Amino acid sequence: MWSAPANDGGSDVTDYLIGYRLTGETSWTPYDDGESPNRTATVSGLSRDAGFYVFRVAAVNAIGEGAASLPSNAVRPLATAGPVAELAVKPGNEQLTATWNPPLDNGGATVFDYEIEYKNEAGTAWSIFPDGRSTASSVTIPNLVNGVSYIVRVRPVNSVGRGAFTESDAEMPYGLPGVPTGLVVSGGVGRLTASWTASSPNGR
Repeated sequence: MWSAPANDGGSDVTDYLIGYRLTGETSWTPYDDGESPNRTATVSGLSRDAGFYVFRVAAVNAIGEGAASLPSNAVRPLATAGPVAELAVKPGNEQLTATWNPPLDNGGATVFDYEIEYKNEAGTAWSIFPDGRSTASSVTIPNLVNGVSYIVRVRPVNSVGRGAFTESDAEMPYGLPGVPTGLVVSGGVGRLTASWTASSPNGR
């Protein structure tokens, strides 16, 4: 966005020529938006990884092209956030608790949500965990089946869009074991021997 020149040379401005470059370069790349007197333009296809860009604009009237403006302030394009860091899953009784750290690179825009999904390790369909919009870096997924392995995945969301998922290792929820059965105690000289059947279920 820019302002019209204070002096149009006595002829209406019919177009603005836009150029841009990376801060470390000297040559300008023209942006082709056709002929337009609009004083705003969106330049797409720029890479955040490339670095910072500066822009300049020159007005055009019936006589020709005027001098270009001074370069703009340097701006780095926004992008989706990078992956969350250090995703870990801790098992519990019929539940898993996932924790993670925010992305090292938020893409230049604030992360305002994390989307969490999970699935049976042996399955293919992912289930969405309905936690609403939240920037919390942990979540507990309930109502799982003990003894079944699950995978959890998390992705960040910013104003640009959704980042890539990060997947956890498979983890299996478990609970307390059942009661052992068949306890039998037999006596001997100076000793007692106890035997029993292992509990079922065993908590996994």
